[in-house]
Amino acid sequence: RYTCLTTAGNILWAKYQKIGAVVDLDQTISYYTEVIELCPSSNPKISAVLNNLGVALYTRFRLRKEIADMDKSIQYHSRALASRPVGNPDRMVSLNILASATLVKYDVLGDLSDLQQAASYQEEALACCPLDHSSRHIYLHGMGVITGRKYKVIGDIEYLDKAILYFENVLGTIPEGNYTWSLCREDLAKALEAQYLITSDIGTL
Repeated sequence: RYTCLTTAGNILWAKYQKIGAVVDLDQTISYYTEVIELCPSSNPKISAVLNNLGVALYTRFRLRKEIADMDKSIQYHSRALASRPVGNPDRMVSLNILASATLVKYDVLGDLSDLQQAASYQEEALACCPLDHSSRHIYLHGMGVITGRKYKVIGDIEYLDKAILYFENVLGTIPEGNYTWSLCREDLAKALEAQYLITSDIGTL
């Protein structure tokens, strides 16, 4: 039965992404939740369902802003991570998603421990990502964003300097026109402006 439910959830998720009807998103979450309840934890396919459920819940959180959806998303992504031990190629994906979700939770609730946890997830994700991986720039940008956020909260310029290095690294590894390149250029400009306001070094602009 859980195989049929997984297929139904996947179909509705694809439909939601195409049409955007929230009723399809709600039903997707319902199907995936039932799969998790029925499927043995030893099933090798369970990590993918856990990941998909986490993504669907996070998507609904972005729509409705209900923190319960965020908490459940993080819970299921954490379970997906636990099923992807060190050496599993999908581990860095789970870590990156958890970093992003926990950072958003920090933005909502303002709990510094969530920011620290997001940084921990992102650091491990980057460490898991091979130097020649085609998506490494995404992990570097994530480190830049979280490190920059730590500077804003803690006020230690060392975090700002590190964020700038991460952003510069991204811009040096991907071509102009890439979506992450555009985001990173904007983030770097803001970081350099903040650095100038502290140091008054015109060379940073």
